[in-house]
Amino acid sequence: MHVIAVDPGTAKCGIAVLTMNAEVVERKVVDRPEALTALERFARMYRPTVLVLGDRTGSKSFRREIERSGLDRWVESVHVVDEHMSSLEARERYFRDHPPTGIRRFLPRTMQTPPVLFDDYVAVVLAERFLKERIGH
Repeated sequence: MHVIAVDPGTAKCGIAVLTMNAEVVERKVVDRPEALTALERFARMYRPTVLVLGDRTGSKSFRREIERSGLDRWVESVHVVDEHMSSLEARERYFRDHPPTGIRRFLPRTMQTPPVLFDDYVAVVLAERFLKERIGH
């Protein structure tokens, strides 16, 4: 059983697929116009029981798009999760997975920005928040 989480934005979206045990299966950053297509591909592939959406930028309009497209038929439920501080948490997680090298390793991580888009890590954080709150993982 899987959870798909989306960090919806106006220009790009982060998407992550996790097991119910909070193991990351797949994650991806897509341009906003491609988000529904990517989400449908993940839904067909993983058959998630839950779709998790962040509650900030673009959340309401993205949820309406999901409903209009019929993508919500792939899941048992759609949940909205608080995104407060999720970008900071995702940045820390990114650096844990990809420690800075060279001179950057001496700079405090709080002063660094990942060299790539990390909205997919935000989606992971949102899924983990849902799982922790609802399931206790």
